[in-house]
Amino acid sequence: MVVDRGEALGIERRARFQHLATGLPSLQDDILAVGEAYLTSGSPHAAIVLSSRLCEKVLQQVIERARYRLRSSIFADRINEIQAAQLIPAEIASCLHLVRVYGNKSRHGAETLSLQEDDAALVVEVVLRLLAWYVALPTLGTGLAGDHGGSVGTSLVVWTDATLAVSEKLVRSLNATHPNLKGMAIEQAQDLLTMHLHPGSPEALLLISTDVTKLSDHEKTRLQLNRTLEEYVRGGGVIVGGHDLVYRRSRNDGLQRIFGININEFRRMEGPVRYIFDSTASFEPEAFDLPREFALHDGELCWGSSAPDCEVLYRSEEGTPLVVLREYGAGCCAWINTGDYREYPPRSLLVPERPLVSLLLGLLRVLASRRRA
Repeated sequence: MVVDRGEALGIERRARFQHLATGLPSLQDDILAVGEAYLTSGSPHAAIVLSSRLCEKVLQQVIERARYRLRSSIFADRINEIQAAQLIPAEIASCLHLVRVYGNKSRHGAETLSLQEDDAALVVEVVLRLLAWYVALPTLGTGLAGDHGGSVGTSLVVWTDATLAVSEKLVRSLNATHPNLKGMAIEQAQDLLTMHLHPGSPEALLLISTDVTKLSDHEKTRLQLNRTLEEYVRGGGVIVGGHDLVYRRSRNDGLQRIFGININEFRRMEGPVRYIFDSTASFEPEAFDLPREFALHDGELCWGSSAPDCEVLYRSEEGTPLVVLREYGAGCCAWINTGDYREYPPRSLLVPERPLVSLLLGLLRVLASRRRA
């Protein structure tokens, strides 16, 4: 069966609505209602009205969550007030204003007639970006580190260049192993720019490039992402990066500075890659529930140059570094070898394999204990 581009986009957007609705139970009915109006009823008016109401509820929850005493009563003024109070970033304020303007149009009979499907598509895409930012905000009271001394947890944003479905499956596996972890997947790396990244919001990022995929095809956006991520880690943020994220052809100079790694060599692997904990590491793996040895079907070994302050945690049987940790400013990051894309992403990521899930959770505990924010 051949699926045309429009139908494929509808399927992808429906999956995003369902994913976000699951991550925001208090807004679940409202989110699904917007999706239903846009994807099923085909009514631009209904989709925009419901989107506007949903945005008002999100804004109210942000205000209540911060226990902020609001002075303004008009929606437009409320947006400006909470932006001035630094409760939302400028990008999110712009999203709210755009939906507000279209919502006002949809409530006036003469202007409602001029609304087209393209208007609803724009509003819905903005609402999805707004919800992706909101679901990534950390919740209070739980943590990933548990008794291990760190504080990362409750908020993990995951991006892979495979597909959104692969990223979501990885999030589900992480959540199943650690119920207190509140993780979410994003489809495009540039969605990070709408999240107002700062240490603790989100509490950790997992970014995996399997196929020399650039964070953005647009150089200006890619440079902005690299600057934003560098500031995030330097201020106390935590990143786990995978495979080609710091490969030289991925053009992530900022990330190479953060991780202290420049990958420029690789070798195909037909069988599983054996990970062996390095005896020179500054801690014992059991302290963070990390396994001493395990194997992953990564498809490839990568290596290159590294900064003198990088700490190797795992090596291959031949001695190639497979997991490398580095403190940067007040934050911390770790690079992992997983996983190469051939016809498909590697089995270690697609399944995802249990040792990979254990490795990621253990690394987040280690990084949480090292950050100084």
